[in-house]
Amino acid sequence: GIFLAPNVFSFVGSPNEKVVIGMMGTNSRGFFLAKMLSKLPNVEVGFICDVDDTVTAKTIAMIEKETGKKPQGIKDIRVLLERKDVDAIAIAAPDHWHAPATILACDAGKHVYVEKPCSHNIREGRLMLEAARRHKRVVQVGTQSRSAEHITKAIELLRGGAIGDV
Repeated sequence: GIFLAPNVFSFVGSPNEKVVIGMMGTNSRGFFLAKMLSKLPNVEVGFICDVDDTVTAKTIAMIEKETGKKPQGIKDIRVLLERKDVDAIAIAAPDHWHAPATILACDAGKHVYVEKPCSHNIREGRLMLEAARRHKRVVQVGTQSRSAEHITKAIELLRGGAIGDV
């Protein structure tokens, strides 16, 4: 399987595989994500999907400078999801898009990395889970810092009773 785990900056897969990622929403966090993903071996940020042409142009220029390859800009997520040459999408669009875009991506056969919050309510979360299972897609939610070494160590200490019964 092609996916990103245990955090968004670790690629798991065959050394011969190239994962083509489409980025949805590249202002702020999405810009940072696109930059980090573009530095991974065997990962190509091939598409930038944003409704703001200025944001799209800025992100394309940064990826081209970092990698020497120019991603294609796309305004409409539906167009991105129709592409057969996209393996996964990373979603950093505004929060209200996180669940719908994840479901659409799974339905289109794409793996997904989605920023927090993954959904606005339990029902949206269940629909995301159902879509991922129905299409056997990997969906990872970024929670920033949850898998950082110092955080996992602190959790281990807490669970071990370092400060008593919590």
